[in-house]
Amino acid sequence: FDSKTGLMTHPIKEEWKVWKVRAGGAYLFFPGRLESYPIEQENVVVEENGYVVSTSHWKRRIVERMATGKGGETTLVVDFIYETNLQMDNHEWIVRFAGDAIANDGVFHTDLNGFSFDTHKF
Repeated sequence: FDSKTGLMTHPIKEEWKVWKVRAGGAYLFFPGRLESYPIEQENVVVEENGYVVSTSHWKRRIVERMATGKGGETTLVVDFIYETNLQMDNHEWIVRFAGDAIANDGVFHTDLNGFSFDTHKF
């Protein structure tokens, strides 16, 4: 974890971003301009060695737990739980994970208020 921002840096880089959209709504996503979220300009609180990161607008908690797979094997599951306090219209806040092991050909998914996912190609 980055010592100043608390964001994950290895093996996968965690990036907080903002889509400045031209239109949208609760269930619509029309991408416009993608910008980095200026976390360095925020008062960042890093707790639990980076497992919890919060600013005035974001909070991220990482929860690790053991789960049993379909075949009965035990595996580690990592959940990223995000909370946002949206302050501006036509801004969609996203988290992007980047790394050498990720090859998605520009495909990404957005959630529809936690009910289902929509697939996009960038």
